[in-house]
Amino acid sequence: MKADSSSISDKVAQALKSTEGQKRIANLIEDARLVLDREVAIKALGKTIRARPGLRFYLNVGMARAANNDVTVSVRFKGLEIGKVKIDSDGHRTFIWPDSKALSSVYERWGMPCEDGHVLEWRDPSVSKLCKRLVSDWNELSDHVHVSEEHEIESVMIRELSSTGTRKSNTFKGIKPVMVGGYPFQFGIPLSPSGGEVLLSKPRTRGHIDILARGNVGGQTSLMALELKRPGHPGEALFQAFVYACGLHYVLKNSTSDANTFMRHFGFKRSWPLLICAVAVVHVDDIATVKREMGRISNDPLVMNDNIMPGIIGYRYVQGRLTLEERQWTLDGYPPKHDSAATGSAMSA
Repeated sequence: MKADSSSISDKVAQALKSTEGQKRIANLIEDARLVLDREVAIKALGKTIRARPGLRFYLNVGMARAANNDVTVSVRFKGLEIGKVKIDSDGHRTFIWPDSKALSSVYERWGMPCEDGHVLEWRDPSVSKLCKRLVSDWNELSDHVHVSEEHEIESVMIRELSSTGTRKSNTFKGIKPVMVGGYPFQFGIPLSPSGGEVLLSKPRTRGHIDILARGNVGGQTSLMALELKRPGHPGEALFQAFVYACGLHYVLKNSTSDANTFMRHFGFKRSWPLLICAVAVVHVDDIATVKREMGRISNDPLVMNDNIMPGIIGYRYVQGRLTLEERQWTLDGYPPKHDSAATGSAMSA
């Protein structure tokens, strides 16, 4: 059987050009428009989140639209989804209990009986009570519910990247997460990269990007697709980040008017096109493993034509403290001199 010699970007285009792929993209763009239309109501959630320390809201555009064009926002504590907020067309907000049996059993022990999908007003006292218990009794909950280390690190990274001024560590400077309404925005491309293959994601998952960010690489404004892996499990981090970046490029290239609208909401002062960085975010001890993925990526047409730049960020995570130790890019001259966090030498294409 003849080996498939198609480039990764070709495989991405083939998947997204299919009838089902085109349908998914149309849904994705429609969902994104809806979320951006509700940005004011989403931002209003911040008036309550300050009174609930430790909570974060996440927007995954591929999973945001519910029935009747309501928008759902994931509510997380230390990376764990503890429920959702639904926002209707009038800006009315309700809290939806999670469908996790393990979480529900803990909530019931805390005196908050809940059923799957049970809905409360966002300002209901039960929601405030739950948030307080999460802070005071987190250890009890984490003993009964699996808390993903990867999601916990991702939550800390978004918090650090979102910091401003003197609160922002030098290791995080030059990168900002894309925010809508003041909260992390995940533009979930409907692809499932695994084992070197590129397939459309399952209909109900709708695609995912760990962190969508904007940054400055060598003086170039860039959109960044960051794929984060927990220590010791780098997996196919760079391959997955590159597939998502190729998907972003395909979607934005083929919907220019929407792309320019998205760029403005994403915080960019310039219009499409712009450089996209595909970044594997892994523990520093896993960098050598991830570098082995570079061979099948560095000669891809979208890299050769300067549309996408692969890169690696190495981190350390010790007792809840995250530092970015190393940044490496594929092009000669990178990392740029102003990049104080880049302690490693640049990788050549």
